[in-house]
Amino acid sequence: KKYKAHDEAGAYKEGDKVVIEECRPISKDKSFKVIGKQSA
Repeated sequence: KKYKAHDEAGAYKEGDKVVIEECRPISKDKSFKVIGKQSA
């Protein structure tokens, strides 16, 4: 499933597989933040 997640550093591109964590709402439809890259 796809989720919109906040990436503060801008280190990841659209389509990258990352680990996310639920947080307070950042925008209307964004309430997850990126924790790190998912290991393959």
